Amino acid sequence: VRALEEAARALGLPLGPLPDGLGVEYVGGLTFQGRARDALDELTAAAGLGWSIQDGVVVVANHLAPLPRTAPLISPSTGLIGSPKETKKKGTVTDIKAEVQFDARYIPGLKVVLQSADVNGTFLIFKAEHDGDNFGGSFQSSLTLKPA
Repeated sequence: VRALEEAARALGLPLGPLPDGLGVEYVGGLTFQGRARDALDELTAAAGLGWSIQDGVVVVANHLAPLPRTAPLISPSTGLIGSPKETKKKGTVTDIKAEVQFDARYIPGLKVVLQSADVNGTFLIFKAEHDGDNFGGSFQSSLTLKPA
């Protein structure tokens, strides 16, 4: 836990509440040199978890488990831009890329319902990138979705 706190502090951010049962013990201690984000990647992966920054706080969670919130609908009528694009490996969909109108509520771990001409179903947001430029640029969010 202390290593996670130190890595978050190196980013200049507080560490949010940790999942129950988080317990990876480093007998003899732990030394890490490098970028704080690499340390967070290593520390959370050792516990089978992932991390993200949400509302200015480092959040450690199971990135394949949905957050306990209502799944919003993503469709052309609610802000879907164009058609979602599926990424496949050996014929199996590994993730889906979707562009939507800017919405800061879309965060990693949120379950969403996607309805489009080509792709329909319930998915988990694995990655969300928001782009908001009030000087004439785009106002959209790019989402990477994984099957829920």
